[in-house]
Amino acid sequence: MAVHHRRELDAVQRAFRETADVTVIVHDQTCAAEKRRRRKRGKFPELSRRAFINLAVFEGCGDCGVKSNSEAAASFGFLSHWTRSPVPIQ
Repeated sequence: MAVHHRRELDAVQRAFRETADVTVIVHDQTCAAEKRRRRKRGKFPELSRRAFINLAVFEGCGDCGVKSNSEAAASFGFLSHWTRSPVPIQ
């Protein structure tokens, strides 16, 4: 069994693609919720950078969640009153 850093994931996947046998990739990473819990307790390093959504340009189209592949960015239903989508006429 070989252990690789996650920066080598693409190369490992390409090598496995050429293998006729059964292959397994085990990805071991702490989930975001657990990281957040540990940060609150002071047991995990603080982030050096954070991303924020600029509400002045936020459209609520969901594209930011798709582009970033982030559940947090995809679930801004509570901000729907900032969307520029047309309001249905009654």
